[in-house]
Formats: sequence, structure tokens, C-alpha cells
Amino acid sequence: FSFIRNAASKEEKLMLLQQNRSEMTEAVLETVAQSLDYTLDSSDPDRMFLDLEQCLRTKIKYERRRI
Repeated sequence: FSFIRNAASKEEKLMLLQQNRSEMTEAVLETVAQSLDYTLDSSDPDRMFLDLEQCLRTKIKYERRRI
């Protein structure tokens, strides 16, 4: 799943994450979180996915405001 980590934009990361949700393991979610300099606080994959999804949405929202 390095393609998610190497995605060109956060929007693309979010889209790829959502498209591949059923295949997301704890290890993959941790790797994606590390690529965003984000620490996941849960060990539940569903909670990790939702936290990571929210992190990406927040980063997208605030990065657009800076432009």
C-alpha cells in the first residue's frame, strides 16, 4: 500500500484510503498515519480508519485556507 503513502495530494490519499477500506490493516493505517506525521491512539482498526480519515479531512480543509 505504498501507493497511498506516495499519493501526490492529501485528497488523493483520502480517496485511495476510502476505496481500499476493506483491505486496511493496522500496519497499513499506521504507515499512512506516519506519512502524515500523525499518531493514531487506538488499536481498533475501525477507529484507526475513522481517525485517519478525519485527520486527512482536517489537513485538506486548513491547507486550502492558506492558499
